[in-house]
Amino acid sequence: MTRPKKPRSANGQKKQVGGRDVRGLRTEAELESRITSALAAALPTFSQNDFVQQRRFTIRLGHDSFEFDSAALWEKTGRADILIFYGDRPLAVLEVKRETVALQEADYEQAQSYANMLTPRPPLLIVSNGKHTQLFDSNTARRLDAGDYDNATITNLLENVGKVAAADMRWAIEALMGREVDIWPRAVRKCTAGLIETWTDPPGAAGRPVARDLIFPREATEQAINALTRVDLFTVLVGPPASGKTNLLCELALRTTSSDELAVLMLQDIGPGLFQAVSNLFSRELEWTLTPHDARHWLRRMSKGTAGPTLVIAIDGGERQTAACDRGVDQHGKKAEVKLMITASSGTFPATGQSGACGKI
Repeated sequence: MTRPKKPRSANGQKKQVGGRDVRGLRTEAELESRITSALAAALPTFSQNDFVQQRRFTIRLGHDSFEFDSAALWEKTGRADILIFYGDRPLAVLEVKRETVALQEADYEQAQSYANMLTPRPPLLIVSNGKHTQLFDSNTARRLDAGDYDNATITNLLENVGKVAAADMRWAIEALMGREVDIWPRAVRKCTAGLIETWTDPPGAAGRPVARDLIFPREATEQAINALTRVDLFTVLVGPPASGKTNLLCELALRTTSSDELAVLMLQDIGPGLFQAVSNLFSRELEWTLTPHDARHWLRRMSKGTAGPTLVIAIDGGERQTAACDRGVDQHGKKAEVKLMITASSGTFPATGQSGACGKI
């Protein structure tokens, strides 16, 4: 028998087997192995054939839905979240991590947050890094012993799954909007896209600051991106009315839609204050009921975390609120993970209390 030849890569193209990317096949195989191992450790009395895996699932926040692709997340971050079905009912949220990453309480909390956003809520949570596997009750957060569940027990669990309380749902959204989860960049970009749409003229109309499908590249936008990737906490965009400041913010948001470095949350003239504006926006768009104090706490969490892109709060016409913005966001170490870009119509801008932390364009 002739030994099969290894697939070759030509002209920099990915190796293919049966029309599929070899790297993708390897990733899926590794993930499959981790899932099988975790299920065997958590529920050893069951056959793998008893379970159905859903590696893509959708969670709804407010008006928008966010899809999770477990294989893509595993390849990028070394962790993945999978929904496990028993028959036609969701049984567990499984979070798997690579062996080099220790299990932490945050892993359980993240799996719990996914479970709380699903209807009906899966009654079990499983977290595993290959070496260690932990099983939890999603309703009580109680640690469970692997092997205590047979078919009758599982059936009883599924029959007693109730609706998620409002407090649990609120907590779930807060957890999902944390630095360690990749929902928040997509959520803030959705909010920004909604605001840009309100600024954009419909076809054949005029009068709004942004023309549909017509944004000219600006050198100042490059300067803004460079400023936001430096240490500066504040960047001030100064220019007279109708000079294109709003269009620059729109271009910035559009150019960073898929960025791993910057995610733009755009606000307009935050008259009631930054924290009230953020709480109003998230309550409206994500159905996440926040007080201004909650919004301030979220911004502090985001400023101290390191995972994911830097959050850029871009405020069109926010010069009156600079001091409030400054008090609400911490600089953490040498690189602040929350930056502010504010437009101003005059060259005079209030001092910010962050010495040397303000750039000007």
